[in-house]
Amino acid sequence: PKSEGVAGGRFKYLRYIEQNPVYEELYDLQNDPKEKENLAVKDGYADKLSEMRQRCDELVKQSI
Repeated sequence: PKSEGVAGGRFKYLRYIEQNPVYEELYDLQNDPKEKENLAVKDGYADKLSEMRQRCDELVKQSI
């Protein structure tokens, strides 16, 4: 499936853009380098998810 994302520092964010609704993944690469626990669906990560989503939006707009 088509996806886009961003990695920066400790976290990696991905979203699958052909799904409705869009499916998102957020990983803490420091504590979960094999990306097994999707933090996008966990309580306590809403702010980080929003931050990474916004950064991804910015990068997508720059590439157009």
